[in-house]
Amino acid sequence: MLRRCTYSGTVIIMKSYVAVAPGSVTTFENSVPFFVPDDLHALHGPTSGTVSLPLHLDWSESSSYDLSRQSRLRSLYSTVIREAGSEQELANWLNYDLLIREWCDLNIPAAVRQAWESVHPELQCP
Repeated sequence: MLRRCTYSGTVIIMKSYVAVAPGSVTTFENSVPFFVPDDLHALHGPTSGTVSLPLHLDWSESSSYDLSRQSRLRSLYSTVIREAGSEQELANWLNYDLLIREWCDLNIPAAVRQAWESVHPELQCP
């Protein structure tokens, strides 16, 4: 179960955990915390050029993203949404207009998509 909490002005989606029945399987996706910004208009990240994410966000060999290539832009946004450790990191790396345009095609976990869309209905995909 997902719960929306606000801490010092930051929306945090918290999961309520229940005991796992013997023989049940829990997944990594269900145990990773993530952030949802209060205000999408606060997302002021880059809109062009090539950006390199810091190691704590992307530890792969391809941590540079050419924003003129749609596939790399989507990869950057998916990575940042999954790995950001704060609302400020989201604001630094994501851009409102690009997020709105690319949202429906991002590769993010269903729980993350659901949480963002519950806080920001304008993101809901047709």
